[in-house]
Amino acid sequence: MIALIAILFSALPLWAQTTHSIQGTISDESGISVPGASIQVKGTTQGTVTDMNGHFQLNLNSETATLLVSFIGYLSQEVTVTPQQTRFDITLKTDIQQLEEVVVIGYGTQKKSDLSSAVSTVKAEEANKLAAASPAQMLQGRTSGVSVISGSAPGAAPYIKIRGLSSFGDVQPLYVIDGIPGGDISMLSPDDIASFEILKDGAAAAIYGSLAANGVVLITTKSGKNNQPTRVDVNLYAGIQEAAAHFPMANAQEWYNILEQSYNNSIADGALTEANKPLYLQAGSGFDLSNYADTDWQQETLRQGRIQNYSVGISGGSENSNYNLSMNYFDQEGVVINTGSKRYNFRYKSSFEKGNLKVSPNIFYSHQTTAHNTIRMAYMLRSLPVVSVYDDSKESGYGYLNEFGIRSGANPVGQSDIIRNNSTRDQLQANLGLQYKLSDSFRLIGNAGYGKSFYKNRYFFPKYTLASDTRREDPYLSETRSEWSELNYDFTANYNTELGKHSIGAMAGIVGYRYDYRNLDMNVVGGAIFPDFGGLEPSFNSMQAGDFLGAGGMQTVTRFSVMSRINYNYDDKYLLQATVRTDGSSKFGANNRWGTFPSVSGAWKISNEDFFEGAKEVVNELKFRGSYGILGRETTLGAYSRQALVQSGYWYVWNNTPIGGIGSFEMANADLAWEEAETINIGVDAGFFEDKLFGTFNYYQNNSQALLMQEPNTPMSAGVSPPIVNLGTISNQGIEIELGYRGEAGDFQYSFTGNMTTIDNKVVELGSEEGVLPGGDIAYTGAQTFSKVGAPVSQFYMFKTNGVFQSQSAIDNYVGPEGDLIQPNAKPGDVIYVDVNGDGIIDSNDITDVGSPLPTLEYGLNASLSYKGLDLSLFFQGVYGNKILNVNAYESEAPNSGYNIASKLLDAWTPENPTSTIPRNVQVDNNNNYMMSDRFLEDGAYLRLKNIQLGYTLPSTVLEKVHFSKMRFYVNADNLWTLTNYQGFNPELVPANALTQGIDYGSYPMYQTITAGIQATF
Repeated sequence: MIALIAILFSALPLWAQTTHSIQGTISDESGISVPGASIQVKGTTQGTVTDMNGHFQLNLNSETATLLVSFIGYLSQEVTVTPQQTRFDITLKTDIQQLEEVVVIGYGTQKKSDLSSAVSTVKAEEANKLAAASPAQMLQGRTSGVSVISGSAPGAAPYIKIRGLSSFGDVQPLYVIDGIPGGDISMLSPDDIASFEILKDGAAAAIYGSLAANGVVLITTKSGKNNQPTRVDVNLYAGIQEAAAHFPMANAQEWYNILEQSYNNSIADGALTEANKPLYLQAGSGFDLSNYADTDWQQETLRQGRIQNYSVGISGGSENSNYNLSMNYFDQEGVVINTGSKRYNFRYKSSFEKGNLKVSPNIFYSHQTTAHNTIRMAYMLRSLPVVSVYDDSKESGYGYLNEFGIRSGANPVGQSDIIRNNSTRDQLQANLGLQYKLSDSFRLIGNAGYGKSFYKNRYFFPKYTLASDTRREDPYLSETRSEWSELNYDFTANYNTELGKHSIGAMAGIVGYRYDYRNLDMNVVGGAIFPDFGGLEPSFNSMQAGDFLGAGGMQTVTRFSVMSRINYNYDDKYLLQATVRTDGSSKFGANNRWGTFPSVSGAWKISNEDFFEGAKEVVNELKFRGSYGILGRETTLGAYSRQALVQSGYWYVWNNTPIGGIGSFEMANADLAWEEAETINIGVDAGFFEDKLFGTFNYYQNNSQALLMQEPNTPMSAGVSPPIVNLGTISNQGIEIELGYRGEAGDFQYSFTGNMTTIDNKVVELGSEEGVLPGGDIAYTGAQTFSKVGAPVSQFYMFKTNGVFQSQSAIDNYVGPEGDLIQPNAKPGDVIYVDVNGDGIIDSNDITDVGSPLPTLEYGLNASLSYKGLDLSLFFQGVYGNKILNVNAYESEAPNSGYNIASKLLDAWTPENPTSTIPRNVQVDNNNNYMMSDRFLEDGAYLRLKNIQLGYTLPSTVLEKVHFSKMRFYVNADNLWTLTNYQGFNPELVPANALTQGIDYGSYPMYQTITAGIQATF
């Protein structure tokens, strides 16, 4: 009996062990709960999985055990259980190699380690920390070789170029959204995007053939996951935006003093007399400055704008299907009054599998309204400060002056309030993907996408008077309506197999495309118009009154392509890829309708060689790459550029009667051919210390040839427009470097990444060695940028200056080869112009190369730090080596302009201020101080703190109580700090066109953004 009792008591601990219960949560490094994670008791079959909130509970058969915790995409962990511990909050660390193993390429995917071409990946988790209005802003500075300039104005399209300026026409890359080429990325919600892949060299992009010469940006939107419980993601933020810089203009007293000094200087020169002074400067005129306003027009027209964004995503999946539904609302008030943009987005994306068939529908809709800026910013800056904003005595209620010799221009606030320019854009995109698995090696894949877009722009103003010389006697309406559709389809057969150490992949297919566009423009002056708010505009007399002018057009572009690609991998050491695509386009005539674009690339994974084994503790990955490819470009051409089109609107007289007719003043060219970009890339990928330190190096050379442009030597006497011809070659070459380091110390985790790109741009050929292409006219001074053989595209050619004359002796000593004064009309304080050709005369022969608007270096730096629930990220971006022509400075530094002037003219040269570099203020400019010259050319380099964000993620113990799997609060600042010598609004400028770069002429101000937001998942 005693023995039995002893046995029973000895078994009590075993009974206790069967009731040892543990629980906890599994989350990732950012605090997001991981549903479906496996928790297995090591050495047994006992285990469980986490629920939709990442929570688990398990009854152990022992007080001590080892748990094996795992989930796809994360490193497995072993966790020791002790008798004293019943709760476990486990954080899984990302398996970097597994997550980065596969990247999207054209018409397929590939292991990142198997890439033999130049492909960069940008993940949305990092890039979306910006309060980005457009996905393009997410790319800026994030990877090498990609230049992004986001238009500051709400709703403005971004300007992106890859590896330099490669054409005299369109340089925007091809966007491929979820496998469908084309589309406008500015209509996408940044919250919808999962990743970007940028195809930069010929081998990577050749599969897109004639569309790829400007590079390719692949955009993958978010998808649901199989076997995932329903998950709801919410992201919302709100904040304010303000102009980051103001242009220093004179106030009323400063304006008066500068003008008075300029007249006095010209009187002293003998060029004017006291009688030439305007009344407001003449004694006894009765003018009293204190009776007038002192308006800061930047203060009146710039404001603090609100920005808000709300996104909801619902995703999940079963064993054979997944889905993702997202909705987004984005509202941005512009920092210029009466400007702003609103966008509404909806996307449904899913995938279903039945047997060997997989079906993937994807539907997207976007609606955007934009109130465009109607203030001419350059004129706003120069509006006179003595003019009041409002004046009830004026017909329109807005202030203006025409008295005492003061004649003001249009009131900027009145321009914004009265003149309205509003647009609406709707885009619907429906895609369907089909995949049929014939065997483990052979798959058939088909995709079709149809997109329809509608655009309406309404530009309207009533009868108004905003200045004595700025009035409209009749109301005016201009309305444009356009619609276009794009049909894309492709069908590919894909084969992949492994034979021992040989891995072979092959793809062949066809691609079709059709684009249809039509538009209607109507202009009405003085007729009856029904504005958007309804009712008749009272300033119109009758329904019949007014002049109506209408125009419209239609166009269609079609393209058909055949393509193939083969990949070969031997023993995971030697890689080879070859691609060829042939395109036929309706844009070209029968002589050159088809173009073929081949590429080849190879790589050597030296780190997988047996002899490298001893170095792997330090260098775990080392791969050498090389590629060559030819890409095409047709985007420079219109739909019918090869033809001589006829136009109406021409009149002739027959029997004393005017007869309407049609005519053609264009020259046809049936021999137009594709632009081609020949690319070479040599690269190295490396990882050190188990990828804690990692990097990529690329040397690239791109030669764009047979460029499409108007023939520059057609004389005006020909009576026709110059024909479009293939003429010219542009070269871009440089290096790209990307480096990163990541690590941790206990709960502290950190990562640092940086990238830089050098760009050497040069015009190689323009039909002749003397070929020259001028840019556009700048402020009525003619072209200031020219593209010449041997120099970069859009190089600045201007008069060169060398400060100002500080004394009469300096003027007397500045003589030509014959001893004559080079600037005989100069006075101390006037600008010194450089006699470039040494002939003793300052004339057009002295116009010379003074710099390039194209940066020679672009770079980005990113730092991410986290400690437990806290995280901090900083992102810097910058450029170097470029010049900016500050046209605002040119127009505001001339006291004789009749407008307001820059306050810096208070520091102009005087005998009492003899060291100033600002020329003296005069009204009669005998020395041409105020003509366009490199005096207004400024250093465009900058370093900008593009983004800083501080966040806090609630711990899982708190989240369980509110039934959330993640909740993160953050504050964010964009464009908070800029280091630059440039004195304009913003050194980031969207160019007018390829030939007119680096011109700042009243651009929309760049703004700083402060936001606070919440990211939640449940």
